[in-house]
Amino acid sequence: MVGYSILCSLLLLLPQSFGFGYQETEIYGKLTCGGKDLRGQNWVKIFLREDDGDGRSDLLDEGYATVNGTYHLKGGQFEWNGIEPYTVIAHSCGGKCRILTLHGPNHNPGNMDLLNKGDEAPANNACHEQKYSQDITEMVTPPWVPCNN
Repeated sequence: MVGYSILCSLLLLLPQSFGFGYQETEIYGKLTCGGKDLRGQNWVKIFLREDDGDGRSDLLDEGYATVNGTYHLKGGQFEWNGIEPYTVIAHSCGGKCRILTLHGPNHNPGNMDLLNKGDEAPANNACHEQKYSQDITEMVTPPWVPCNN
């Protein structure tokens, strides 16, 4: 019976000794366009993803920045060797749809100006056509709906 208890304890500790467990990451901050809030800009969509290392990735969380640029995303999952989070931001600051991807320890953009940052998106882009209101009191947060572009 003692041997069985020891074996069960070892089996429970084995995954933790190899780094298996639930791990979380969180990103938050404020995005601007040319040093200004996002009034009049297309909605800015943010994706928090995790790189599986084999060409695949998992979506941990997604959402939109508010009209004043603030955002907060949080997500996690069980992994054997830790998670490798990265952030994707779809925006049109500067006139063209751009996709900005941030990897590694700098995956949290924090406070960032988006003007002309990121790679130009293909024709079937991920940028939202809906614009933030010019009146900051009218729409503070876009609805949490998927982009259909």
